[in-house]
Amino acid sequence: MKVSEAMNPKVVVATKNISVKEAARLMTEFKIGSLVVVDAEKIIGIITEGDIIRKVVATGLDESNTYVREVMSKDVITIMSDSDLGEACQIMVDN
Repeated sequence: MKVSEAMNPKVVVATKNISVKEAARLMTEFKIGSLVVVDAEKIIGIITEGDIIRKVVATGLDESNTYVREVMSKDVITIMSDSDLGEACQIMVDN
């Protein structure tokens, strides 16, 4: 089975310059737990519900004045959609 057969092709993206509050609103609107962060269609990071909880809420930062670029995870690991799903699973286990 290929990654393309299991993935969601409708990825919701954000830019690094939106507030964490706006990112949370997008996640709520689309009922998702993360946003891929792009700059000129290049993936530069990901922000997750966990990032918001641990890096913003738990530390007392203001979600309206904290930006995605400040709390996103930057080392995103990707795989091509025509790759084997087993390979993708192994990459997730390893990382």
